[in-house]
Amino acid sequence: MCDPQFPQLHVALDPPLMQGLLQSALLGSLDNRGQGLVVESCLIEEKRYKPGQSFVLSYRLHLHDARTGAKHEQVVSALLCRPDEGLAEFHRARSRQLVRTPGVRALAYLPEIEMVVWSFPNDRKLSHLPKLLDVEFLRTCLPEELRALGVDESKEIAAIMPEILHYLPERSCMIRYHLSVKDRSTGKCGGLTIYGKNYRDEDGAEVYSIMRQLSAQMPGSAIPLGYDQEMRILWQ
Repeated sequence: MCDPQFPQLHVALDPPLMQGLLQSALLGSLDNRGQGLVVESCLIEEKRYKPGQSFVLSYRLHLHDARTGAKHEQVVSALLCRPDEGLAEFHRARSRQLVRTPGVRALAYLPEIEMVVWSFPNDRKLSHLPKLLDVEFLRTCLPEELRALGVDESKEIAAIMPEILHYLPERSCMIRYHLSVKDRSTGKCGGLTIYGKNYRDEDGAEVYSIMRQLSAQMPGSAIPLGYDQEMRILWQ
């Protein structure tokens, strides 16, 4: 693949090369804990390419802590920039609020290939995504959505376990929430599962409107619980 606007494109599509570059950019000399993390493998996940205009993609990194032996995965989204444009994009990204991922930089600039990378759940356009994985924040906003399922104020959320189902950088993220709901008077707990999809624009409002029509016409279909316009998330 060759694009005169992105002469470094072949590097971004070479996982072994990116493995070394991302190791240095995201983990190298971060701190004592970061120095113990090693990128064991790098896989390309999503790609969105407009020839001569833009190239956004994501990588799934398999990390190994050389000190403890622990292993985990880290997804990063990446924006490939035209020559001499990456640093300006990095400074713009750095001016926004970011959340720290343990042992991994939230944001990095790779000057070798004019690339800016964000460690999930940081995302260039899904600005509310980190909140949607913050359990304490979810405890305050989910009860309102649960009212649509008949869960009244006699119940409280005892535990929340988010599970990422599908992440499309800069576009959307579908999350499944496994909830443990406790009866305040008896202490008895029950399980409940709901879904939230975060959008970068107002597409979710249109989807919510369509889902409401379908749920009224087709019993047994997904139940729309609400659309949060400020956070651009559709609950179902």
